[in-house]
Amino acid sequence: IAVRAENVPTLPSPQWLRKKLESIGARSINTLVDITNFVLFDIGQPMHAFDASKVKGTLSIRRSRAGEKMTTLDAKELTFDGSELVIADDEGVLALAGVKGGKGAEVDANTTSVIFESANFQPTITRKTSTKHGIKTDASKRFENGITSNFAEEGMKLALSLLSQIIPEAKVSAPADRYPLPEKWTYRVGVGVEEVNKLLGSKMIDADIENILKRTGISFAQVEPRKIFLEKARSVLGAEYSRGASVLRDAPNLFDCSSLVSWVSVEAGYSIPRIAIDQFFFARSLVKEEILPGDLIFTNTHEVVHTEGSHYSQVLQKEIPEEAIRTKTVEYMPGKEFSQGIDHVGIFVGNGEVIHVGFGTKKVIKEKLSESPQFKNECFYRRVIEEEASRYVLSIPPERLDLRLKEDVIEEIGRLYGYEKIEAVLPLMQRKGSEHKRLFYGNKVRKFLIENGFSEVYTSSFALPGEGEVELQNPVAKDKPFMRKSLAVGMKLSLQSNNYYAPLLGLHDVKIFEIGNVFTSSGEYQSIGIALFPKSKISAETAEDRFKVLLANLFSSLGTSEAVIISSVSLAGEKYQGVYFEMNFDRIIEKLPLPEGRETLPRLGNIYRPLSTYPFVVRDIALFTPKDVSSEEIEEVISETAGVLLVRLDLFDTFKKGEQISFAFHLAFQSMEKTLSDGEVNDIMKRVGEVTSSRGWVVR
Repeated sequence: IAVRAENVPTLPSPQWLRKKLESIGARSINTLVDITNFVLFDIGQPMHAFDASKVKGTLSIRRSRAGEKMTTLDAKELTFDGSELVIADDEGVLALAGVKGGKGAEVDANTTSVIFESANFQPTITRKTSTKHGIKTDASKRFENGITSNFAEEGMKLALSLLSQIIPEAKVSAPADRYPLPEKWTYRVGVGVEEVNKLLGSKMIDADIENILKRTGISFAQVEPRKIFLEKARSVLGAEYSRGASVLRDAPNLFDCSSLVSWVSVEAGYSIPRIAIDQFFFARSLVKEEILPGDLIFTNTHEVVHTEGSHYSQVLQKEIPEEAIRTKTVEYMPGKEFSQGIDHVGIFVGNGEVIHVGFGTKKVIKEKLSESPQFKNECFYRRVIEEEASRYVLSIPPERLDLRLKEDVIEEIGRLYGYEKIEAVLPLMQRKGSEHKRLFYGNKVRKFLIENGFSEVYTSSFALPGEGEVELQNPVAKDKPFMRKSLAVGMKLSLQSNNYYAPLLGLHDVKIFEIGNVFTSSGEYQSIGIALFPKSKISAETAEDRFKVLLANLFSSLGTSEAVIISSVSLAGEKYQGVYFEMNFDRIIEKLPLPEGRETLPRLGNIYRPLSTYPFVVRDIALFTPKDVSSEEIEEVISETAGVLLVRLDLFDTFKKGEQISFAFHLAFQSMEKTLSDGEVNDIMKRVGEVTSSRGWVVR
């Protein structure tokens, strides 16, 4: 909506307006700009003011042209690529629509005539434009989140009201209003008590839900679904046919076959897809003998009708081309296919009669199913209304764009009811269908490796240049603009980290694995990486052989065999080498049979504790003791003497010498509160030496 006002000198705003803007954190500029900012902060509708004397020719909203330029109000130079939505006059761009105004028609101290613009812009376009040019404004944030188109008119009325109060002598023109797709029908959402309780885990009754809905201020009605479904279908008999008719804009005056079904379903409290083939898959299949009044009948008439044009999809947020006969779903479960095709749907109303509308009927009619030319071919029967229990149908206010699905309404009910009142209950898990192959065999691999002492790790999917083949258009981190082409780089970093903590954890080998997706130029697939890094000479000598046996046993547990190519892994500062193996898990899964049973990971209990953020210190001690002294006895003495700072004690070597035995231990010290000094650790080791010596044990 645009309105031109003349005789409007840009005087300083009155004190009351400046104070209101300052109270909400806005800076006062001048009267005309302050009016638009006040509307923005008061009702959430962005507006813009153009100096009318600087607008050349006609003000229009259009796509930019590649190479066009604009200087923003804050002096930023923009060059457009043709994808942006802009507000322009006959000579060039004046504003980046929904985002930022330009210098070309800026309101200044010499302005005496102004054009107020109040509009609604598509959220996705606004977000992409704002992100592309790196401009985030109060206006763009609101349009990105989505606001009702009704606010455009309300915002203009408020702006003109403020203008008349501040500048009574202003002369205002008639508004120029361009509203291509006005919504004439109130959006409705239906929900049942059982659905609310099932999703929330609550035990509400009708009285609870009605009380909550009254608190929202949203008007609602309790309906009997099948009764209303049939009443509404009969109420529009005679309405005209229009292919691609919109439920929001054309009902209840114009319909095509699927918009009629969608409209009466919503009136009865059920939101269903808009397109006939989607409705076919959405509803439950019936045999002819089961059909009841209010059920749906689908068919393929094979009628040749013109298919020019399209209709706007609220789900996909784009225009959907018209097709005479569809075989694949569009919005509901995209890609699901019915080879015979669906091009017509009607509502069964009992007594062998059907209500429908189409190219061949020209208007909504009721006729005998057996006599209808449109249903002479094979028919398919479906049901939407599964339960006879009453439902609540809410008439959603225009500003509540967050309430579009029954799940949205249930969330609102739960919020007002109070989540603290809902008792936490584990849901009843009922297994349906076959096991998911990737999940089943993934869990099987996890179980096998965990039982063999491996730990699962999760590493980043983002990679440095040279470590990936697929580059991101909008990377999360600028230093990692690629997706990983293998798990190897992340696994090596994880090995380094785990190797550092090995003394603290008492590990003789570092053994880790990862199951995750990798991304190559030929596609994405799930990969498994397994690594073993030895911590001693003896372990290193047998590492490769043990690894090969492990992999052979792993494949045997899966019921397959694979060629194994093992690579070596070196870590900085370490004298031993580790072994690593990676495989395309999806390729292996393809060859495995569908699982017949159910297998899950074992319950491991709470085996985790937090790691200190402070470094640990490792010391060794070796003792000669009489042969009748056990290692357990020595460990007990050392632990009691060392105290709480000793977080790990491991025996790593023993040998006999005459009547004595030598025991060698690793001691790891760490504090949860500070960094330990060498002096503190040396004092502890001194006490350990004194106590063990007092027992006749000789410190080597």
